[in-house]
Amino acid sequence: MAERIAGDSCSFEVAGARLHRSIGVRLLAVLIVSIAACHFDVAAAAVQHCVKPSIEGMIVAIDRNKDGKLSHAEWRMQGLPESSFAGLSKGKGYVLPADWRAGDPPPGIDANGDCIITLEEFRAFDKKMSARMKKVGK
Repeated sequence: MAERIAGDSCSFEVAGARLHRSIGVRLLAVLIVSIAACHFDVAAAAVQHCVKPSIEGMIVAIDRNKDGKLSHAEWRMQGLPESSFAGLSKGKGYVLPADWRAGDPPPGIDANGDCIITLEEFRAFDKKMSARMKKVGK
């Protein structure tokens, strides 16, 4: 693509076509908006096609002593659900991140659809599920 900007001449040449500065500026603005819109469409499509949301950020936040195990104390410090700890720890007294990664997260836990499950989303999902369980139990 030939691109030339002539010193003070108020014109541009793009791929052999001469454009007056105001037309060139408008064209540039349209291109920028188009590229930005395309970027957001691609980002939205990536979110929609997320197969398995990531829990890596949560693991880092929970494992305060960085020993590679999520202890019951670390779990409780983050205000996470006891029922989830019991299921994931399998009676060991700690959760291994690999065991947690091996399972599939329940549908709807990634509330904002960004393919990353945060501590806040996990807590909110647990609250919602607990409320549903109470309704069913009545």
